[in-house]
Amino acid sequence: MRVRDRWRRPCPARVSAGALVALAAAIGFACGGGARGATDTVATPRNAAPDVVSSRLVCRLITGNIGAESATITGADGAQSVRVGGTAYWFFGDTVRRGPGGRQDVIQASVATSTSFDGRNCLRLSFKSRGGIAQPLFPRGNETTAWPDGILPLSDGSILFYMVRAVRTSPTAWYVASVGLGRVAAGTLDGTRITDTLWDEHSGFGSRLTGARSPVRMGSDVVVFLHTDAGGNYAAKAPLARIADASAYTYWDGRGWSPDAARARTMWAEPPSLLPADNGISVTFDAGIGKWLAVYNHNLATVDVRTADKPWGPWSAPKRWLDCRPLVGAQYPYCYSAELHRELSSDPGTLYLTFSGQEPYDVSLVELKLASGG
Repeated sequence: MRVRDRWRRPCPARVSAGALVALAAAIGFACGGGARGATDTVATPRNAAPDVVSSRLVCRLITGNIGAESATITGADGAQSVRVGGTAYWFFGDTVRRGPGGRQDVIQASVATSTSFDGRNCLRLSFKSRGGIAQPLFPRGNETTAWPDGILPLSDGSILFYMVRAVRTSPTAWYVASVGLGRVAAGTLDGTRITDTLWDEHSGFGSRLTGARSPVRMGSDVVVFLHTDAGGNYAAKAPLARIADASAYTYWDGRGWSPDAARARTMWAEPPSLLPADNGISVTFDAGIGKWLAVYNHNLATVDVRTADKPWGPWSAPKRWLDCRPLVGAQYPYCYSAELHRELSSDPGTLYLTFSGQEPYDVSLVELKLASGG
């Protein structure tokens, strides 16, 4: 969903900076700082992430992309990607497509494939389409819109995706009704729903869930990272064989895994802020430093990274990798949904990430050159 259309609870009046208040009102995010913190004091490990020595905007994945143009797509956000064999699958959120007479409409999610794994040049994407017109990843259900969040490829070639379902309550008010699970069958671009609801406002987190990102395999289990309206990130775990069963999930409580979501503890604490600390995290393992990385957009302005020995932490303090505001327009100078795409580089000193923006409404592909040490 386009970020400036989302609704969250109002920020307290103690913040008086006019420009920030106007921005917060336009995009309607929560103030954060309301998530539960860990009860135990744990030493913060050193941030082992290498410094970024240079960065460059490679391209926008929609604007000027011949694959998007051929499917009548003019805008999208997202985007997660996974490699299955010799094909990369790219998943996008709300997607704007061009119609006759200059009209535009929005499909709730789109999907594309690519056989390019060289991030130095913009990717050629082939979108799911019919008659030259982009088609949604999955049919609309009993919601205003829905989009894929965390993506998990399986050994049989199929792909699971956590699905965020949003409901409009007025022309400017939205909320996330639930987070469910879907599947793309092997060799297709057709998404089907497995369940609409794994978590909703009654799941026990004390705040609505707004997403489930970056599922990773840990033996026979899957660890996925949940984000709430109050600004917290939580680690959840379930056996892969029961990934569609809400009762199979346990939650990191700071000491171990609890079946009670009310005992879950945030992966790190964030101070209260007018802008959201992040809108979910991209978690991957970095073989070069032997650590897990959590990459996210901080305060809608920068791409920050933390490191840990285990994907549930304890996590280091953040390190700033990129100020993304110079790469987007002045009217909406913010960015969200940062995601690493490791399949785009075989060079450990080069990473490629994407983030979404509203001006233009597009996904930016950025190259990061890393220093040799952390």
